[in-house]
Amino acid sequence: MKEFPHIPIPNPPLLLDEAAAALRMSPQTLRDLRDRGKGPKARIIAGKLLYRVNDLDEWLEQQPPS
Repeated sequence: MKEFPHIPIPNPPLLLDEAAAALRMSPQTLRDLRDRGKGPKARIIAGKLLYRVNDLDEWLEQQPPS
């Protein structure tokens, strides 16, 4: 397998499990929110569901306070 150099990305994409962990919820809950159109923006790239950290932050700020 070809080795690629590590290049830091300022707003790295997260996989579903990583995004769910960052939001302190289960991957299934995040998937359900996405399916209902109520979750943070996500993109499918090369067959993988990816979330940007900035999109997670933006979505959190849009949630009503409790």
